[in-house]
Amino acid sequence: MEQDQPRATSRLSDSERARIESAITHLGRELSREAMTEQARDRLTSGNGVDHFITGENVETLRYAQGVLSEARYEVEFLADRFDEVLLDSVLSRAREIGSSCFLWIHGVTEGGDALDLASRGGQLERTILRMSRALPLPSVEQSFDQSVMREFNQNTDRHAWLALNREAFAEHPEQGHLGDADLRVRLAQPWFDPAGFLVSENQGVINGFSWSKVHDDPWGRIGEIYVIAVSPHNAPKGLGRALLSASLNWMSTIGLDHVMLYVDESNVRARHLYDSTGFTIQWQDQLWRLAT
Repeated sequence: MEQDQPRATSRLSDSERARIESAITHLGRELSREAMTEQARDRLTSGNGVDHFITGENVETLRYAQGVLSEARYEVEFLADRFDEVLLDSVLSRAREIGSSCFLWIHGVTEGGDALDLASRGGQLERTILRMSRALPLPSVEQSFDQSVMREFNQNTDRHAWLALNREAFAEHPEQGHLGDADLRVRLAQPWFDPAGFLVSENQGVINGFSWSKVHDDPWGRIGEIYVIAVSPHNAPKGLGRALLSASLNWMSTIGLDHVMLYVDESNVRARHLYDSTGFTIQWQDQLWRLAT
């Protein structure tokens, strides 16, 4: 049977959005992981600069892809990696229309996996993000920093200093380094935000590191996340990153969590060494592929 052509639109109808959100929840339970990233879910309602490609009328048949032009790159994510030729053709056609290469995210790739065989389609692997996890609690290790004080983030007084450090620490990161005050405010207003899980460290009154934790109350289980962690490239004592990580892991243990996960770029050797030495192991990869249009 010939598949229906996807509807391509920059604005979803209320019924389309409801179908996609329902499918994200349903497929997340099947996969025991998010069926789309947080950023993609947020863009379902943003309506600005987002292309939506949708076909199918129910959870079983629905296929959905989302494209956004960012930094002259057309980045695409498929719902639960439900990939098919018809949907991909629509996405590539849109990329050609705006004169950009197509960058396709594939999530949940296990070792040796290449279910989409993108290499044979001329695709080039551009970026790999590792999903790592470990059990809690973490064996306690004594750490001492005479010039650093850890405390909760204060969203009334710390926002601008935190944003400056975040930009400095993630200057080369394609997403985190571009976070602005409006983006931060959105995250601080989310139901999952808990100030007790957002730690900052100070050196003579200047923020020189942070570790922001997040708790996922998902249908497939409750798990903690090291959401983002960094130290100042110029004003942080040796071992501060490890101390911040340990403090966050200990906090998650005290609120009853028994597992924690995080995401890290495969190329970030320094961070990977920290996580490896703290007992984190790789669960799967998220891969970004470049496809010719």
